[in-house]
Amino acid sequence: MSAFLLLTGCGGPRDLTEEQLAELVQDVYVRVADHPLVLPRVAVGSQYAGGQSFSLGTGKAEATAADAARQRLRDASVPAAALELPQLRIRIKNYGWEEDIPQSQVFCSQLRRQWSRALCNNASPELIQALPVNGFSLLAWPLAPEARASVWSADCLPAGQPLPDLPGDGQASILCRLATSSKESPLFHAVVHIDESLAATWVVWPGAGETADAKAQREGQAIIALVQLGMGPAEDFARLHQRMCQLRRPAVTDSSDRPDCP
Repeated sequence: MSAFLLLTGCGGPRDLTEEQLAELVQDVYVRVADHPLVLPRVAVGSQYAGGQSFSLGTGKAEATAADAARQRLRDASVPAAALELPQLRIRIKNYGWEEDIPQSQVFCSQLRRQWSRALCNNASPELIQALPVNGFSLLAWPLAPEARASVWSADCLPAGQPLPDLPGDGQASILCRLATSSKESPLFHAVVHIDESLAATWVVWPGAGETADAKAQREGQAIIALVQLGMGPAEDFARLHQRMCQLRRPAVTDSSDRPDCP
């Protein structure tokens, strides 16, 4: 579910208030599998985003839950109040191109990390070209059996089936095919170890000159780079940019008027 949705009663976009802009660009501090991570609020796509952060829904229960989730994220805007999470959904996209953020130039400039600003205004398109287009989830590994249902469908890894031993060298593994996908458009669950206690999972599919497995290997490496070089306590954007240039999907060429990769 989208981390934010700003709709008028007629369904069209509207400007964010200063308070809403400040909320979406603030850094959120979290710990997953004891790993400290820093990312902009707009990138958080877990249940802690409260679904539609600025929903206009009037249901009391919905509003109460959303307010509580938003308050948890507000509280996590300082390292000392980092949220301890078993898993976290992360949305990676050109945030400033969202049709529901008309003030995208102002919004992008207020993001605090260079990677998120570059994503927002598309100054470094290789970030989008290397990473999974649908985002990914970080989770403690090995995953607790009771948490499987919230990560993968039951027919992916049945309750009695053990979790696989993941390669320790950053190589991704395809766990299973999504039951809802078709033969013509197969979708697969992929997972990669970031280190011995932290993993990432996402959905892959073949296309653009890549098999699903090759795509999983490339995107898995890109996820590792973003987490280690972009979301840790200190950002190293120069190294991140270089790595993402190496991991762009096949057949990607830079704009002739703005080359981004050597």
